[in-house]
Amino acid sequence: MMQSFQNNYEEVKKTIESTVKNSFSYDKSNRLSESFSFVNDYEFWIELLINNKEVSLYKSALNEYIVGHILLIEGFYKQAFMCLRCFLEQTLFGVKLSINHLDVRNWLNDKKDVTWASIKDNESGLFSDSYLLAFFPGSEEYSEQYQKMAKDVYRECSEFVHSNFHTHNLSEDLLFKKEAFDLWMDKTKVIQCIIVFSLFVRFNDLLTTKEIIKNSESIVMDKIGYISSISSFYKREV
Repeated sequence: MMQSFQNNYEEVKKTIESTVKNSFSYDKSNRLSESFSFVNDYEFWIELLINNKEVSLYKSALNEYIVGHILLIEGFYKQAFMCLRCFLEQTLFGVKLSINHLDVRNWLNDKKDVTWASIKDNESGLFSDSYLLAFFPGSEEYSEQYQKMAKDVYRECSEFVHSNFHTHNLSEDLLFKKEAFDLWMDKTKVIQCIIVFSLFVRFNDLLTTKEIIKNSESIVMDKIGYISSISSFYKREV
């Protein structure tokens, strides 16, 4: 039995090696490198929030993002989408927890769960008018846009998690599939924008020194610089 499994593993390993080679060959515009560079951007926020109680969520989320890239190039497309959803979910869970000290303490004591429903709640969620107005006036103009972006990409990633029928042909084996590769890359770009928007809105008050502002500017402006109130933030005198 052990020998049988080992033989099977060697065959799977050959398939994975072929898929990895095809993934890099297909990625002629270096989307993998561009996407993976977001790891450095995200690490800026972890360093900024290192003393926050919920920082372990951000660290865990980043690990999901890194693992997702590995699974993607190896042909584990379903699992790669699961990692992408976890990356979004855990980051926004952390942001949501940070709003209320009682929630954080209860979460640390395993007495509090943050649900996706609470994150996207129209009245008090992270993309609600009242929340955005409270933490960064001007961002509320984009409430509907980011609410929709978050709902849509979460649902699309969840379709792989729940094995919706149309995802089967993209995850039935470990062979390279450009449709799955392209789709994952497209969703990654959307999630990056949602995450930067959410982190900036919540923690812009920590961007106080010239050095921190300088270090954050390209990270923020590259993803959401089209928002006038945010571009104005970086034009102000410090």
